[in-house]
This record gives sequence, structure tokens and C-alpha cells, in this order.
Amino acid sequence: MTDSDSTAGQKLAATPWLHIRSQSTYHFEANIRGTRAGLLALRDAIDQALAKQVGTAPVFASDGEGYHVSVQRSRTVSGIGRPTYLDEEARELLEHERATLTRTARHNYPIEREAQEALRWCRANGDPHKVPRLHREGE
Repeated sequence: MTDSDSTAGQKLAATPWLHIRSQSTYHFEANIRGTRAGLLALRDAIDQALAKQVGTAPVFASDGEGYHVSVQRSRTVSGIGRPTYLDEEARELLEHERATLTRTARHNYPIEREAQEALRWCRANGDPHKVPRLHREGE
């Protein structure tokens, strides 16, 4: 192993890799997975939120996509808001796509089929980062 390989490995290990997977539906588990650096970044964001009501951490998904995790402290249960379930979001996406089809082009049903496939995929896999990208009109 060369020094450059060692340095690259150290940089990779120091990168905050983190996945946060939402519940797919009621009573299903949520999941947080990350490297030590990713979990420490999340912990820092939680500590910030405990101290200042809001904390953020820049992290990366394993596909290299960088994003910010936002952690917010609420004083009340109602301040937390309504839970978001993956199946509900997919269903809402499907309903939105259906409404769009109805308004624009009734004969163009491939979008609806793709939305249905995305919903089936979400239910089977529960990973929003891997949901097939839906075709949008004009793309």
C-alpha cells in the first residue's frame, strides 16, 4: 500500500457517510446507518439542537450525494408535526401524477405506470434513495 492509498483511505474513513431511512408505514422501524464520522456528525447536530433548538450536519449518502441533516428541538409534541411515512409519500406522488395526467394528456399513461412501479418498489425495498426516477413531462 502506498502513502497515497493510505491517505485516500484515511480521507474516506473521515468522510461522514450517513443514511437515514424513514418508516415505510405505521409501526415499522426507522433506521439510521453511518460510519463513525457520520454518526458523530449526527450527534453534533443533535447536541446543537439541544443547545440552540436547531442543528445541522453536512453528510454524504453512500452514492456520494452530499446533503445536510437538520435536527430541530421542539418544546411540544404538536411542534414536532405529523409523521411522514414513505408509503404515504409514494401514494401522494401517485395521486399527483394521476391528477397531472387527467389535466394534461389522458392518453399518456406511461407516467402513471411508472408512478405505480415506484410505489411498488418503495413498498418492497423501503429505500427512498433508490426509488426509480419518474419521467416528468417535458424532460
